[in-house]
Amino acid sequence: MELAVVCPPSRQGLATLAQLKTAGVNRHAVAKAVRDAVLVRTHRGVYSPAALPEVATHLLSGGVIDKGYLAWVRSVLLSLGKDCMAARRTAAALWGFDMYIEPHDVEVAVPLDRGRTSLVGVLVLRRSRTAVSRHVLG
Repeated sequence: MELAVVCPPSRQGLATLAQLKTAGVNRHAVAKAVRDAVLVRTHRGVYSPAALPEVATHLLSGGVIDKGYLAWVRSVLLSLGKDCMAARRTAAALWGFDMYIEPHDVEVAVPLDRGRTSLVGVLVLRRSRTAVSRHVLG
């Protein structure tokens, strides 16, 4: 299986283990690809054909979000699953809002009843499931 098909550039080359399995790549093949440096594990359950780009000093330049930061945020969101969303300054940066103080960590909101969630460089905010659903669904 060609990993470029499974990890398309439109998602910064990121794919979850579930997406890789759906494409016909089993867990053992993923582990071997990581050992052979064909895939890089960016976060728990998220893989890329290459290391994520470096995050720039400034996250926004001319209203355009830094590709390194965008890839990092997408990797975090994929790792945390469908019931999480970007929050606070991270969400503002993704929307292209100018800020006096840009986010240092990725700020995400997850439902209160979500199990333990801990990732390096990620600030996890617990919210009621209705609050998260309302914002995610519109």
